Amino acid sequence: MKEKELKINSILSEWNPLCVDDVVSENEYRNYIPGIIESIGDSCKLKYCIEGILQEMGNDPDIGTYQDRY
Repeated sequence: MKEKELKINSILSEWNPLCVDDVVSENEYRNYIPGIIESIGDSCKLKYCIEGILQEMGNDPDIGTYQDRY
């Protein structure tokens, strides 16, 4: 993975919205990286992308729900 992809993967792994084991989280969210990279530079698009990811995972798509976690 490229440096930007590694950084995004690290953030997703630390965020770990599925609450999987740490070892699993290092690989669990890699499929979402391309959509996130496409959304960088447009905060509305990025928010929509992350909400879509949460919804796809079966989580609450309201990003505000997760703010206290981090």
